[in-house]
Amino acid sequence: MLSLHPVQPSDEPFLIDLHAATLPSGLPPPLIQMQYLAENASYKATYPETGHAIIKENGQPIGRWWLHHTEAETRLVDIRLLPTAQRRGIGTQLLRQLQSQSTRPIRLSVAITNPAAHQLYTRLGFTPTAQSGMHIHMEWLPPSH
Repeated sequence: MLSLHPVQPSDEPFLIDLHAATLPSGLPPPLIQMQYLAENASYKATYPETGHAIIKENGQPIGRWWLHHTEAETRLVDIRLLPTAQRRGIGTQLLRQLQSQSTRPIRLSVAITNPAAHQLYTRLGFTPTAQSGMHIHMEWLPPSH
């Protein structure tokens, strides 16, 4: 069973390990931690932490989910799963649930170098809206739009 729990300071070691698990292997730990801290600082400066959650499966942390809601949109800031939790339908389940509850567009950016995520979003009805740098910007519109 999947559940979402607000991120707590005690989750920091898991979040660093999750970040490391989704990067190319062989990177030195100080570089991984520096990358994690920089990304996290950027997200916190741009988006409130109210939408930052740990994804748990049967009580065990397997990923993170960060949403930002405004009157105009829901922004999927980040979804990240441990490699052992990937390609098992978890991302699909979470995104379909979000779509079923949304009355406004859902927008996200996906790295050009992540074709599996791009395919997932396309399969779920997200369409590209722009490209900048190393990211494709995508959106999904609810049926009422």
